[in-house]
Amino acid sequence: MVACRRRHARGAHIARANPGIRSGWISAEQVTPYPPGIPAVVPGECLNDAVLDYLCSGVRAGMNVPDAADPSMETVRVLKT
Repeated sequence: MVACRRRHARGAHIARANPGIRSGWISAEQVTPYPPGIPAVVPGECLNDAVLDYLCSGVRAGMNVPDAADPSMETVRVLKT
């Protein structure tokens, strides 16, 4: 679900959310796992448990997330509220 426009997400105040409190935050970054190379999260989109679980379990299994600020997915860039 998109919560705000991409340009607002990119120009907003940004924080890093720790594991366990990320669901419900609004993403401030694009996260594209490889493979498959299709964005799982774009700026302005609400983070949810299903997407975060997919990304974190994928990274543990060896999936790359080259465009994430933290490729280990231990933190995610989110909008400050």
